[in-house]
Amino acid sequence: MMEEDERLSRPYRPVIPIVFYHGEKPWNIPTKIPQLKNIKENLRDYIHSLSYILFDTSKVEDTFLVDKLYANACLMSAIYTMKNIFKDLQSLKPILEKLILADVKDCLYIIIDYTVIIKKDLETIEKVLEEIGGEEKMMTLTEKWKMEGLKKGMEEGLKKGIEQGLQQGLQQGLVEGLRQSIFDAVELKFGYVEDALKEKISRISDVDLLKEIHRKIILAKSLNDIII
Repeated sequence: MMEEDERLSRPYRPVIPIVFYHGEKPWNIPTKIPQLKNIKENLRDYIHSLSYILFDTSKVEDTFLVDKLYANACLMSAIYTMKNIFKDLQSLKPILEKLILADVKDCLYIIIDYTVIIKKDLETIEKVLEEIGGEEKMMTLTEKWKMEGLKKGMEEGLKKGIEQGLQQGLQQGLVEGLRQSIFDAVELKFGYVEDALKEKISRISDVDLLKEIHRKIILAKSLNDIII
């Protein structure tokens, strides 16, 4: 950000630290951390106090978030869910019910996705949704998960297939290159390549063995010295 301001020759924008907290334990760190004491004079200019804005979800009433859902459904429902995520899943019922009534599908799916990932309790989430008439939404979400899983599986399978194909292609290319090098070496050294030798070499796919045969040909004084 400062680099952009410098590049555009405009005043530096302030950096304001904000802490968003939704943990189980109370937040007990002061929002203004004083400067350290007993600092040497030559270091004092480089050490600053720190102040930050704290947004503690425990300080926000559930009813406020539910009532203000219309203002920003995804934001309010996300704050509500993160605030109550460590409680019993039944505590999420008010916000889920509100999202279903408002038919805000995208926000609902995000909330359920997040809850299932954190709580790892799909069965209870399904039960809560059934109690508030959200079975259809749950079925839709289940299909969404299936499609995402299928898509991911297809993408991973395709990637793996491409990698394997490239590897096999490189291996085959190396083998073919070594075979041709052997034929060229024999022809260059002895003037011709026997069909029987061509057939034997064409059956070999082991890279190390082909390299060894190529080395033997270079050192051989006659074709009889090449034992395959």
